[in-house]
Amino acid sequence: IGETERMYFVSVMQNQPDFPKITGYVFKSQVKACESVPFAPYYPTIKITVDGGSAAIRLSPLTSAQTVLVATNTQQLSYYGSIDNYGIHWYYVQYGGFFGYVNSADVTAVEVPLHPTPLPQQPVVAPPSEQEPVPQTPESSAPASEILLIVFVVVLAVGLTLALFLPGNIKKKKAAIFDRDI
Repeated sequence: IGETERMYFVSVMQNQPDFPKITGYVFKSQVKACESVPFAPYYPTIKITVDGGSAAIRLSPLTSAQTVLVATNTQQLSYYGSIDNYGIHWYYVQYGGFFGYVNSADVTAVEVPLHPTPLPQQPVVAPPSEQEPVPQTPESSAPASEILLIVFVVVLAVGLTLALFLPGNIKKKKAAIFDRDI
């Protein structure tokens, strides 16, 4: 719909029954421009059903948040998305003209179908299976190389120590001349 320096002003849905239009801001850094217009439906129109006695629809995804509305058994809610907060999985829903969060344990599971416009994906490289032989280095070469490395480090340390502390390498200090020596 519009944009600022760091954000886009966007809308979701087109005021369909049970799925009213939502407008809001998203960061430009969190979206990716697409080269072609996606096919309808632009957003999945999914309904979930209250499973059990009732489901509280809350202002935020917290058990301590204010309850906006309570949907009773077998009532259908319009599903918009989900979020995990403090170990609880919440669904963002619309019911009775109100938007809010419902605990996923209180409603049926959501099954989002694949969109008719698939997102571009990178090819997935399968890890080698356990049945394929993995090239191994000979076991005898590993200890030999470790021993060679240890010997090299020891020789280097001894050489540096000798170079620093041998008497021929210490610079002779000039004798200080005092008045009594004159």
